[in-house]
Amino acid sequence: MDAVGVLIEEHVVIKEFIETLNLAERKLEAGERIPGEFLQGMVEFARDFVDRYHHGKEETQLFVQVAQLQAGEFDGALEALRQQHEHGRDHIAAIAASIDGYEAGDPLKDADVLEHLAAYTSMLRLHVHREDHVFFPMARMHLDDGQNAALLKSFELESTAFPETFVEDSHLLVQHIRGLL
Repeated sequence: MDAVGVLIEEHVVIKEFIETLNLAERKLEAGERIPGEFLQGMVEFARDFVDRYHHGKEETQLFVQVAQLQAGEFDGALEALRQQHEHGRDHIAAIAASIDGYEAGDPLKDADVLEHLAAYTSMLRLHVHREDHVFFPMARMHLDDGQNAALLKSFELESTAFPETFVEDSHLLVQHIRGLL
């Protein structure tokens, strides 16, 4: 498997997460309450798996490697992807900050949770689609075998900062929070 393939495999779990978020969004839009435990698990998965684990590899490894290709030709695309990562972090921080108020029945926090959940879900869905169908194929086309091997080694090294069962546990977390809905 190549380095891009590793990221695409991680997108499979992230897509399951997106569908779970979409289900929560529909329930909230219909006026239903979702458990605070769902929101806490959602924030945990978004921060740990999506951001630290997956986006960490992209930002510190893949984006750096791609930035060195083609004399800056991909800088605009890389900046757009980084900005989407930042917007995602902002939405997750807003949801995390609203959980206590949401659980207490504060209608303003209810609105904040729905607003940021909808924005995060939409952004993440579009982001994953762009990476899978535009950015990753472009990266694959331009990375040579040596660069790919170096990325894979970097990904493996970076993964050692996480528990051995981290990916499996993260997938189980998505399944758990989906079961809360």
